[in-house]
Amino acid sequence: MNIFKEIASKHDGYYNEEGEKLISGPEGKLFFDAKETIIDVNGSLITIYSTGAGGAVRTADPIRIILFLKKDSRTELTIFPKSKLKKLVEFFIPGKSLKIPRKIRSQFSFDGNQKLINELTSDRLFIENILNEEVYIVINKKTSQNILLTPAYGVSSLEQFDKFVEILKSIETKIEAIGNNK
Repeated sequence: MNIFKEIASKHDGYYNEEGEKLISGPEGKLFFDAKETIIDVNGSLITIYSTGAGGAVRTADPIRIILFLKKDSRTELTIFPKSKLKKLVEFFIPGKSLKIPRKIRSQFSFDGNQKLINELTSDRLFIENILNEEVYIVINKKTSQNILLTPAYGVSSLEQFDKFVEILKSIETKIEAIGNNK
């Protein structure tokens, strides 16, 4: 059973698979194997999808996990793994001092709403779940009604997927808390 079916089965969700499509192009044969799962986790709608691009394609389309917020957050957030070059530069030229624990600050770069970043980086559960994972998290102004999490190497197990859901739920909870304080 593929991970998409396992997730849908565990959470009583919806699963759809288009089936493999083969296309011959100037670079060679390309194949697409689109999959989608939609689940509800404690009242939050989450979709997981991938086009499953492969073959002669130089870069494959990764799995995307999206949590839909109940209302527009009107905030921005970007969390991504630090490159080796950025780590080296920060070693010699430290950036502005944020209240981010060194353990997480050494692995990830943060950009966006400072209040949200401070709330997340002081959340022990969020830190435990995101450490040692290679994920990209984005909320931007155009799509500020959803949180996009892209694991660099896909989802290897239900346990790892549950960690990703916990990360998304932590962000959702902090956004709701900040929204109530305005």
